Amino acid sequence: MWLVVGLGNPTHKFDFTRHNTGFMAADSLVSKLDFPKGTLEFSKNKKLGAGVVKTNIYGEDIIIAKPTSFMNNSGIAVKKLLDFYKISSDRLVVICDDSNLNVAILRLRYGGDPGGHRGLESIIETIGSEFWRARVGIGQNRGMTLENYVLAKIPPEERKKIDAALDKLSEELISLISHGALASKTIN
Repeated sequence: MWLVVGLGNPTHKFDFTRHNTGFMAADSLVSKLDFPKGTLEFSKNKKLGAGVVKTNIYGEDIIIAKPTSFMNNSGIAVKKLLDFYKISSDRLVVICDDSNLNVAILRLRYGGDPGGHRGLESIIETIGSEFWRARVGIGQNRGMTLENYVLAKIPPEERKKIDAALDKLSEELISLISHGALASKTIN
């Protein structure tokens, strides 16, 4: 069984902001796995502190989750999800934005440090650093503070690139998980 967690901030105020790229990725993955259409949707689980979808990829069970806490407290929900479903952290994939990568660049890597990402910091403080990270590049704007930049809505031109990248990431995760072959890589 695998756990894939998309990071973001709850409430519609943060919809389609750069910092909610992880939520958008989780939605993209569910959309790819939703056959026939309309059968999969996130159900809020207060006990676990997340919206959750349970399905499978070619016989491999997968939980896809979006924490209902704010980004900086993501570790609490991740720990609850791992414990409840009895999943080891080496079968956890966390999807998040990364301002150190150019827009729409994807990187999959196991372990490491949070790279300044507060959601990853929370998870590492709670469960340790031994889990997969799928980082989605959002770039930087030197004219804005990082906080204002990541919390800003994604402009339409960037959104097209990011949506295409999330589509590619979903396909890659489905392939890698179904073949049991997750490996660190930059996804082109």
